Amino acid sequence: MITRALTIAALALAVLAPRSAAAAAPLAQQLQAVLDKAVVDHPQNPSFALTVYAPARRIEWTGFSGHVTFGGPPVTSLLSFRVASVTKVFVSTAILRLVEAGKITLAAPISAYIAPETAAQLRGGGYDPDKILVRHLLEHTSGLFDYAMSDPYLSRAAAEPKHRWTRAEQIGVAMTVGKPLGAPGERYHYSDTGYVILGEIIERVSGQPMPAAIRRLDKFDALGLRSTWFETLEPPPAGALPRAHQYYAGQDFYDADPSADLYGGGGIVSITPDLVRFYRGILVGQVFERPETLPMALLAPNVLHAEHDAPHAPLLYGVKLGNHQCWGHGGFFGSLVTYCPDIDTAIALTVNANAPGKNTAIGDVYKAVVDVLDVGAGVAQGR
Repeated sequence: MITRALTIAALALAVLAPRSAAAAAPLAQQLQAVLDKAVVDHPQNPSFALTVYAPARRIEWTGFSGHVTFGGPPVTSLLSFRVASVTKVFVSTAILRLVEAGKITLAAPISAYIAPETAAQLRGGGYDPDKILVRHLLEHTSGLFDYAMSDPYLSRAAAEPKHRWTRAEQIGVAMTVGKPLGAPGERYHYSDTGYVILGEIIERVSGQPMPAAIRRLDKFDALGLRSTWFETLEPPPAGALPRAHQYYAGQDFYDADPSADLYGGGGIVSITPDLVRFYRGILVGQVFERPETLPMALLAPNVLHAEHDAPHAPLLYGVKLGNHQCWGHGGFFGSLVTYCPDIDTAIALTVNANAPGKNTAIGDVYKAVVDVLDVGAGVAQGR
């Protein structure tokens, strides 16, 4: 299913006080206690999985808690999961790598890179692909209506979970269900439609299928991403872990065709240890080739936006975690991945259910994790 980034307001987290007696316990025990408590406090989520990666402090810890399904058996091992909109970071990274290679210009109109059929779809919906720039798609300032969060699309995706969607079909929904949300570059409005088009641009410019191009451009092998793949668009890696059950509005989407969120706005299946390595790798200089790329990729546009929103940089959005200014991106079913440069720490969390209180559950876990980390350094062994 389609994904939605968590708002910055929901993620303005403060360090917890006072300290509990648990602070004296080994770090691994404290982090596991955070997850076990979250399962009790937030029963609307079937399970929690968490990875904390801070190599300078020799911390690399992964834990899990909860049940495989609601009322089902306990989770006994780490599970892979559909990361939903976290996929967008993989897509934007690949686009920026193509910019570095001189194959894409951010200030160029998307008409230079998309298929004629896609351009015709956009014109038929009242858009001018000669005025929408590649940068606009990355920043969610294209004015493109978001098909993925429209009621007609969500209703059909829930009612027909086995339907095999195509990229053109999803763009078509955006053209027929909604209207342009503003002139290109005028205002911020989160849109999966733009990232579906970016997926097409990656394929056409690279000459490879999107999964293969992203795997190469994003340096999966160098970063050690061995359990991350585009579901059904490429085979799972050898030894891929079983996939978690994930819920929306009480419905289990485990068996739903992933094409409802597959072509760039979402589509990746991964594990929390891979995600922390990817985010940290991007932000410590292990992916981009040019020093000017990352600062540009983290510069948000100064545009109109809703009061509860904040404009999105081409790569990530800002997240305040306690006293730390971090970068992150979330996913629809209930995930958030962050990296805090000042403490060289990446955190990945999934709660596996888009249910009322999802943001509260994520916020509570992050608050507690930041508190544990800020109490003091230590060596933690992975579970």
